[in-house]
Amino acid sequence: RDRQRAGGNFRPKRPRTSYSESFNGADSATFGVDLTWYEFTAGNTETKNNRGATVGSGGFVEVRAEHDVSSSNHYAQCSIVTTTDLGGENHQVGPACRFSPSAKTYYTFRWLFNAMTLMKVVSGAYTDLSTLSEAPASRPVTFKVDASGSTIKGFQNGTEKRSVTDTAITGNTRGGVYLYDNVATNIEVDGWTIDDGIIA
Repeated sequence: RDRQRAGGNFRPKRPRTSYSESFNGADSATFGVDLTWYEFTAGNTETKNNRGATVGSGGFVEVRAEHDVSSSNHYAQCSIVTTTDLGGENHQVGPACRFSPSAKTYYTFRWLFNAMTLMKVVSGAYTDLSTLSEAPASRPVTFKVDASGSTIKGFQNGTEKRSVTDTAITGNTRGGVYLYDNVATNIEVDGWTIDDGIIA
């Protein structure tokens, strides 16, 4: 009846199938300009020089885009622009997919100064799934994490680098960025995208 009253043209609104963040805007203490982002450690990320950046504070500074795509089978990617090549694991960064809307839970493919790693984070517990001991390409470099069913893959500049089977994280339809900054030098990312490959 409601459909008849609407002239027969009523259709449920279809969820979006992709979102992107350009960071193209005025410098501010807010991460991103196109989307709404949640900072797990408030105040440790910003928009600077048309990029998303850490503020030089130590520790984990993950951010989540507060927008859902249509499917939990999706990828997230971003360009890693600036980091500092330091020993150990002082700088880490990568796109995150299947991000929980209410917890620090997601998959990421992270850049390190001399390696790249598929990692899962479940309620704040960090577990490496597969590591390639190969120095990443020169920056800027594009990293992508892709989740399809139980298959989780990591790509560098479009080339698959890691693939694992894992069933710990299902159903989530948001994405974000994983960042770990341990010195007073910013990490910068650009061109973040999440896409589930569904044609609207």
